[in-house]
Parts: sequence; C-alpha cells; structure tokens
Amino acid sequence: MTTTAKYVGLGLMGEDRFITTPDGRKIRAMIHGNGPTLVVLDAGLGANGFYWSKTYKLLAEKLPDVCIVAYDRAGMGASDPDPRPRTLAHMADDLDTIIDSFVPRQVFLIGHSWGGTLAQFAAARRRAAGRTITGVMLVDSSTRTNQYSSLKVRTSVALAPPILRLLGRTRLAKLAMFKLGAGLPRPLRNAAIAGSASRTATEAAAAEAELFLSEIDWLSKQPLRLDSVDVCVISGMKGSKIIAKIRRELIAAHQKIAAAGRWVPATKSAHNIPLSEPELIAEQIMNMVDRARVAAAQEPVLV
Repeated sequence: MTTTAKYVGLGLMGEDRFITTPDGRKIRAMIHGNGPTLVVLDAGLGANGFYWSKTYKLLAEKLPDVCIVAYDRAGMGASDPDPRPRTLAHMADDLDTIIDSFVPRQVFLIGHSWGGTLAQFAAARRRAAGRTITGVMLVDSSTRTNQYSSLKVRTSVALAPPILRLLGRTRLAKLAMFKLGAGLPRPLRNAAIAGSASRTATEAAAAEAELFLSEIDWLSKQPLRLDSVDVCVISGMKGSKIIAKIRRELIAAHQKIAAAGRWVPATKSAHNIPLSEPELIAEQIMNMVDRARVAAAQEPVLV
C-alpha cells in the first residue's frame, strides 16, 4: 500500500486526504473548502489530480464556500493501484467512495477526456440509484464516434498499453508526460509529471487503455439518462487538418449529449482545455453552482 511520504506534491493543492476504499486501498484527494456543495475534478487517461491545478486554483478563489476536490485515480499520483480490471464501473466505485466520504447536498462531477466519460457514467448511475447528483460537465470527453470503428484508430489504441508499459520501465516516461505540466508553476509541473511517469502510474494508465475500446463500445449501448441533472459539455474547437474529420465527429457527438443542457465551444483550445482555457471551465462550473443555488432557494419548505 501507499507510503505517502515518498510522493511528490503533498500539500501543493489544499489538504491531502487519503480516503479508504471498501477493499482497503487509499485514494488521494486534494481538498479545498468544506461547504455542502461538492465539485469533483476527474482527469483524463494517464493524468492525475495536478492536471486540474489551474481550474482548481480559480475555483478555490471564486467559490470559497464550495468543497473543491481533485483526486488521483487508482495507481496515479499518490493513490494505491487497483488489482481489478479498470472498467468504468470499478472506477466509478472509487469515485462514489470519494463522494460518500463527504456529506454533500449538491454534487457536481467534472471530467476531462476519459475522466469525462467516467463522470458521465458515474452521474447516470448515481441518478438511477437515487443518489445525489446535481450536475455533470464533460470537458472534451471521449465519446463513441465512427472513428473508433476504423482499423487505424483501433490499432493505435491497442498499441497504447504496451507503449505505456515500456515507457514506465525507462526514463522516457517523464519526457512523454511533459505536456501534463505545460504552463504550470514548477512545483505543480513536477508533481503532475512525477504522478503520471512512475512505473505504477504507467501500469495503471495501460490497464485503463486496455479496456478503453470495449468500455466505450459498451457505454454507447447504455441508456445513460441524466434527466434533472444539469449537463454541460465543452468541446475543443482547434486541431490539425489531419484530425479535422475526427474533431468534427467528436463535436457532433458532444452536441448530441448536450441537447438537453448546454454545449460550450472552447475556441482557443484543442484537447487539453484544462491547461489552455481553465478560465472557461471555471466560469461554466460557477454558472452550474449558481443555477443549483437558485433552484434550491425556490424549492418549497416542508413544515
């Protein structure tokens, strides 16, 4: 299990809290504030909680009465690895454990890339179970489109796990993960890279990548109902000509998910919106929190 003293980044983002899962693992959550409204930030495949540091800082400044949580998924950063297959259901179990360690009246799940796919699944599952879920934001989330049917894309995805494992056995992992800390102050940049470049972290990322295609195929067949949940989807609008078709398909899929909510274009960004436009994400989160507060104030008081 984790020996927390050996991990880079302790104390850099609020309070470090190690939350115990039902099977005894420790998940590291970085927490600011202690209000009844909970905002949880979930990073993409291969990234850790420090990837959200720009958005986290803005939210901590603008929403001091809200509990902001960025966390490391199993095996990433300072969190223990999970020996189970890295299915969306298993990852959502850990996410539920984090949420349930608080006593929130309102819960907002914010996810980027594969973390957005997880946030969507977890929000729909909580809604179906009658558990608290107020809003969900998908930031350029991984979404099933025609691209995943092509041999080229499926082959490149299949090659990701062995490449990640090879990187984890060499010092090249830190170079490969350098973009995770782009534009961050040095201590946060170092923590973001170190938390994703260790052998444990690259193995965790490889385990998630191994099930990516089967999970996203499975998810596309599920009735992910988000009725009564505030939904916001942010899409990166930039990209090279090589992936222009893929980007168009992804935006169309995002707009379909956001049909009953809001779709927001990130006009200055490609995929890594938490690094390039954190202000846009923070603004949309604050809007969601404000809408929920107005709705709560309008509810009749039972006496």
